[in-house]
Amino acid sequence: MALWVACGHGFQDFIHVVDNYNGHDGFLPSPFFQQAFYAHFAVDVFIVLSGFCLMLPVARNDQFALPGGWGTFLTRRAKRILPPYYTALLLGLGMSALRCRLWPDGWEAKAIAQVDFAPKAILAHIFLVQNMWDPWARAIDGPTWSVATESQIYILFPLFLLPLWRRLNPVMVILFVSAIGTDIFLATRTSLCTTNSGLTSCAWYLGLFAMGMYAAQCHVRKWNIRLRPWLLTAGLAFIAGAAIAIIFLDWMPIFMWALDLIIGAATALMLAYLSSFSSHRTKNPAVSFLELRPLVALGTFSYSFYLIHAPILNVVVTILLKNQAAPAASACILGGTILAIIFLARIFYQLVELPSMYKRRTNFADVSPR
Repeated sequence: MALWVACGHGFQDFIHVVDNYNGHDGFLPSPFFQQAFYAHFAVDVFIVLSGFCLMLPVARNDQFALPGGWGTFLTRRAKRILPPYYTALLLGLGMSALRCRLWPDGWEAKAIAQVDFAPKAILAHIFLVQNMWDPWARAIDGPTWSVATESQIYILFPLFLLPLWRRLNPVMVILFVSAIGTDIFLATRTSLCTTNSGLTSCAWYLGLFAMGMYAAQCHVRKWNIRLRPWLLTAGLAFIAGAAIAIIFLDWMPIFMWALDLIIGAATALMLAYLSSFSSHRTKNPAVSFLELRPLVALGTFSYSFYLIHAPILNVVVTILLKNQAAPAASACILGGTILAIIFLARIFYQLVELPSMYKRRTNFADVSPR
């Protein structure tokens, strides 16, 4: 998922460099490329996967109780997420300062000073609320808006979602929290066609997280085994619906919530379907593919990769813009940069992320992906 996002951001940077080289002639390819390979949907998949993983130990008891209580849960999440996040935040500020030094007379230097080093933006990142306003979300390390959204969901998981889960049917919970999230967006939007605070916060991700929770419950209770054909059929139907919507509907942020919910439903259904093969002697081909060693290895440090890829790409883009790099050279350099970031992310993982995980795991067992 992180590699999907990074490639999407890399291509957006490539479009920016080519447009600058051509004199801002409005070079834009097909909508698939304009939207960075729809890499936003990778975040949808991860939110569902987070709900699935965090719900697994909870669904194993009839009371849906968190092992160790909600205080222990939140402490574990903080120890898992915050050390790498704050280290990456410092890295992002350092990269922004470097960009200003590399091109002090360029238009980017003034923009960086006004956006990345704005006190409110820095404070928003420190307190993980940069997803509440689009200019904050775009500052310093843009992709971390999803870390803020995810952290807020983690707080709501034991304090809001689980109490609802104990009292209502899971489907009702999914519909309820999806409606709340969508209503927050519709109430805070500033335009039908522009990015705004409501869109950046993605409050409807509560619904996606709840879908993952339900998929975990289906897996633990073994419902997914007898429902396997229906899960596959419904999952493929939702995937087809999302594809049709993307191909035939004009891309507008006002529809983002609907597409995210469709992608989330497809992910949860396919997750429940694939997890039904976990105790099966014959593995599903898709499961075997996902268990390939290169994919598993990349997934090990995907959080580190996700955190650091954008600031490094931004430095490279600044250099390319300053030197009016040609499209072919820019494509090669950006592609090579992404490969280099994979290597750097592994180092970041070893030096920053892994030590925090090791300290946490001396006291707790954790099954969540982040």
